[in-house]
Amino acid sequence: MKKKIFSQALVGGKVISVKEDQLILDEAGFKCKIKNNDSLFKGRFNPVRGSYCVAVIKIANCMGKMVIANGVKVMECHNFQEFQNYRKEAHETAEFFS
Repeated sequence: MKKKIFSQALVGGKVISVKEDQLILDEAGFKCKIKNNDSLFKGRFNPVRGSYCVAVIKIANCMGKMVIANGVKVMECHNFQEFQNYRKEAHETAEFFS
């Protein structure tokens, strides 16, 4: 059995909580808590509750359906369904070549 250890990821979801020190994204019940929201580079995008975004993260811990991470960058996502389609295609391509 292969065991993979991930330390970085590209995640996306609906913003369900924005505080100075954290940003929580939700995608179908799976949540990502970004701990360093106040020091995160966001460019012109300022996340608000209910908006959709994607984030490059460094994973600190996983517990059940919650990932706790430090964010590298958060970007606005205008078409979240399209992001999900591209991500699914990327996963299928990676599985094909492994």
